[in-house]
Amino acid sequence: MLNKKSLFLIFIFIIFLNFSLIHGEMDSFNSAENFYNDEFYDLAIEEYKNFINENPQDKRVESAYYKLMNSYYRTEKYNKLIYEAPRFIQQFRNSHYQGDVLFFLAKAYYEKGSIEKSKQLLDRIKRFNKNTTNYINAVFLLSKINKSNDNFDDYEKNLNYIIKLSPKDKYLKKVYKELVHLYFERKNYEKSEKYLNQLKEKDLENGEWLWLKSEILFKKNLLTKSRIHLDKIIKNYSDSKYYLYSLKRKGDIFYSRKNYTSALKFYNLVLDKNPNNKYSDDALKGIIDIHLELDNNSKALTKMEYFVKVYPGSDHSEYILNLLLKHYKKENSFNKVLSYYNKYLKTIKNNEKYMTIFLDKINYLTANNKYKKAIENIIVFSHNNPNSKMRPFLIHRAGIIYGDKLNDYDRAITTLTQIRRNKDYGDQALYKIGNFYEKQGRISKAIEIYKNIISNCEYSQFSKKASHRIL
Repeated sequence: MLNKKSLFLIFIFIIFLNFSLIHGEMDSFNSAENFYNDEFYDLAIEEYKNFINENPQDKRVESAYYKLMNSYYRTEKYNKLIYEAPRFIQQFRNSHYQGDVLFFLAKAYYEKGSIEKSKQLLDRIKRFNKNTTNYINAVFLLSKINKSNDNFDDYEKNLNYIIKLSPKDKYLKKVYKELVHLYFERKNYEKSEKYLNQLKEKDLENGEWLWLKSEILFKKNLLTKSRIHLDKIIKNYSDSKYYLYSLKRKGDIFYSRKNYTSALKFYNLVLDKNPNNKYSDDALKGIIDIHLELDNNSKALTKMEYFVKVYPGSDHSEYILNLLLKHYKKENSFNKVLSYYNKYLKTIKNNEKYMTIFLDKINYLTANNKYKKAIENIIVFSHNNPNSKMRPFLIHRAGIIYGDKLNDYDRAITTLTQIRRNKDYGDQALYKIGNFYEKQGRISKAIEIYKNIISNCEYSQFSKKASHRIL
């Protein structure tokens, strides 16, 4: 039997134990809350995890779990979110935190490259979780996914939808920035300017607002107003990426007004600041155009030859090379023309354009009686491009040059024989083979070829020609 003193001690121990347990729970939860409220999210994470694991039935677990998810989101622990957030969503189906946690998970998927999973969650939030505190963030992220998927209609709709929600100023500015660039890229300068005017110069960094304003005004042909904003960039943002562009654009404005002296000044400033900058090829092209306008052909020529050396990948290369070809053809400078044809061909990436210039080169060679050179070029092309659709045409061309221009009938026949079964050039090739056999005096071989045409190319125009040759 326990005496009264023993029972009293046991009672006191139980009370102390319960107090300690309660106090421990309070310390764990309160520590987490303090860390969370002070934005020490890494520390909050550990305390919330301890509290949740040790007190799974506590009514505060839902709040603790949500704040744990938010802490993962704030510290960009996206793998943790992908693992933990679905548990919260399953465990607390009716929680008013559902929409926020769905957004955290959507953001995690987005950052980890699971774009479709992110989009599905964001669509769900947009439809069913309009009261979530991250609703606007969700719609904005959804608009970014629309843009990355080239779905510009939904991108535009979602941005305008955010505006209708009358969000806080910081969200409006983000949306306005997106709409400014969207309409600018679509060349809808009126709408782009409308949203740009909703922003202030300080809302965009390093002169971007002034640059956009000046460029919109330039595109609208309001050149004086455009120049005013360019002058502000030049004065106030000399270290920004828009500075050199502004110098170049001022040159463009003066050029369009035929104020060539001022235009040259600003184009040369672009080159003097840095001859290898992003706009230097534009500036040099402007200088070339001015010299051509003023008939300073020798200066223009010097600048053009310099251009193709230092800016071979420029968007203006084709334009400059055409000018050089035109000049040296007029001067009958064969080697220069050939050199610039070769440079031109090295810059072209489009197959159709390449063939146009290549055939132009072949025509130039044959027009200047450089028949062997023309054939060499065709052979190299055919060897390097065995699957080209133009190969049969070029082989036919080489065969004709061998026979009609060089009187080398054996090589002509050998060359044309390569395409005798080609559906587009086979009948022509056979007919010319027959002609060349005739010129060699090998009449029986010629007749054999002509009969082949008559038998196998019944509907070809060369069938009738072959019949006449036999007669």
